[in-house]
Amino acid sequence: DRMAARAMELFPNSASVCVFYAEVLIAYDPSSHAIHVRNILAEAQRREPGIEFGFCIFKAKRVLEEDSHKHTDILSVISREKFEREAAFNDKESCIILLE
Repeated sequence: DRMAARAMELFPNSASVCVFYAEVLIAYDPSSHAIHVRNILAEAQRREPGIEFGFCIFKAKRVLEEDSHKHTDILSVISREKFEREAAFNDKESCIILLE
């Protein structure tokens, strides 16, 4: 982090430094660095990248989106299972009340 921050200070107009740093974080662990990477990519866009680094920014954002959808899918499965258990419990309780 310190090396990347120092590089961004030394080259305040360079989008490539930001893009390379974001790529390293994505390669290491995209889900734990997602917010930090998005901030770095926003900084890279502010620095007006050329077409090649603009494409790298686009690609990095897609990787982050795909990674977040993976976690969303897992969470939706867990939520659905929880709601199904609650529905079965409520159905059983309503049957007991109707039989009384």
